Amino acid sequence: MQDYPDFAYGVMPGPTSDISPGYGVLWNYYNTSAVAAGSTWTININPVDDGYLYKIDGIFICTSSNVNVSALVVLDDRPIYRGYAKYGLTFHTYNNPMIEIGYNDKLKIEIKNEDTSSRYLYIAIYGIKRHLPGGVTRVPVPNFSGTPLSGFTPLTVQFTDASYRFPTSWDWDFGDSTPHGTVQNPIHQYSHAERYNVTLTVRNGAGFDILSRQEYVTVNGSEQLPTYTEVDPGNNLTVTPNSVSANNLPRNVDAYIYKDFGAGHFNGFEIEFDAVCYSTSDTGGFLVPIMLSNKLDDFPHQAADAVSVAFYKYATGEYRISLMRGPESAGVHYMTHTDIHHWFKLRRSAGSDTVYLTIYSDPGRTTEITTLSLGGFGTATYRYILAAVSYNSGQAYKINGVVRFPNVLSP
Repeated sequence: MQDYPDFAYGVMPGPTSDISPGYGVLWNYYNTSAVAAGSTWTININPVDDGYLYKIDGIFICTSSNVNVSALVVLDDRPIYRGYAKYGLTFHTYNNPMIEIGYNDKLKIEIKNEDTSSRYLYIAIYGIKRHLPGGVTRVPVPNFSGTPLSGFTPLTVQFTDASYRFPTSWDWDFGDSTPHGTVQNPIHQYSHAERYNVTLTVRNGAGFDILSRQEYVTVNGSEQLPTYTEVDPGNNLTVTPNSVSANNLPRNVDAYIYKDFGAGHFNGFEIEFDAVCYSTSDTGGFLVPIMLSNKLDDFPHQAADAVSVAFYKYATGEYRISLMRGPESAGVHYMTHTDIHHWFKLRRSAGSDTVYLTIYSDPGRTTEITTLSLGGFGTATYRYILAAVSYNSGQAYKINGVVRFPNVLSP
C-alpha cells in the first residue's frame, strides 16, 4: 500500500499498512506558489508515530524554467546535504546513506530561489514506511547544553544531556585534556583561560553518534588589575578592579601598570580590552592602552618586537589608533575621534609572524569596525602585559583616557 505523508501540514500520518522495501514509492509531489527571488521555501517533516521508521530514498527538486536553486537538508538540526544547481537538482539517497527518520526526529528541507525574479519550485520525495520491529532500538541522537558558557577562571560548567532515542552511556570530552566524563549530566571545572570544544558521544545497543561543538566554552583570565604592579611617579594613573585611568598623563614621565607572566609566556595570544581617550587642551597626547613586551619601560624605549596598541591625538581633535611593532618602527592605523569608546581584540596564532587588532563598536564585540594586521614579529614570545603606558619624549603634552580589564583568553 502506498503511503502519502501530509507535507502540507508538515506531519507524517499515523499507522498504515507496511510498505515493501525498495525505491520508487512516491510519497508526495508538491509545488509552491511563486517563491520570490532570494527567498527560501521550507518543508518540515516530523513523524508522529513511534512504531514506524520512515526511509527517504530520493529528493527531487526542480523549477519552472532555467532557474538557479540551492538546497539544504537538515536532520535534527544538523545539516546532512547541501546542493546548488541550474535547472534544479536531485538528491538521491541511494547514492548516499539513506535518510532514516522516526518518532521525534525533525527533517527540514530548505529550497532557495537563487534567481533574480519569482519562480515556481517543485519537489518530489520518494521513500518507504515500515513497522519498527518489537524490541529494536535505534542509534541515539546526541544533544546537550551547558551553563554558564563563559566566565573567569576557575569556571564551573553544568552540562545537561538532551539526547534522545534512549542512550545508555555517555562520553564527555571537555576539550581541556582532562579525563572524560561518563555520567549523564556532569559538572566540570575549567582551570585555564581558553576557548574549549566540547564533544558528547552517546551509545546504546544499536550503535553510537557524536556531537562536537566548537569553541563552546570561553574561559577568561581571572587576573584583576589591582594585581598588576604600578609604576607611576607622577600619580597620573588611577587603578580600579577592572580599569586604569590616565589623568592628564604628560609625555615627560615613565608611567604604566604591568603583570609578569614569566619568560616566554605569550606566543600565541588573544586579549580583549576596551579603551577611550578624552579631550585635553593639548595636541600630541599619547597613550598606549596595552602592550606585550619583554621589557618594563615606556613606549619609546621598547624593543623592536614589542606589540603595542597606541592612541595619538591630533590638533583637529581626531585620534589615531595604531597597531605598532616596536617603538613606532612600524604600524598600521585607524582614524577616530575624541570620546569614542572602542572595544578591541588583539590576537596572534602561536608561531605566526602576524598580529591582528580587531576594533568593535559594541561591548559584545559583534559589530566589527575594522581589523588591522601587522607582520614582522618573527618568533618573538613575551613576558609582560603593560597597560596605560606613557610615551616619555620629554614633552608636556597630556592625555586623559581609560583602559578596561584585559581579558587574556589564550595565553
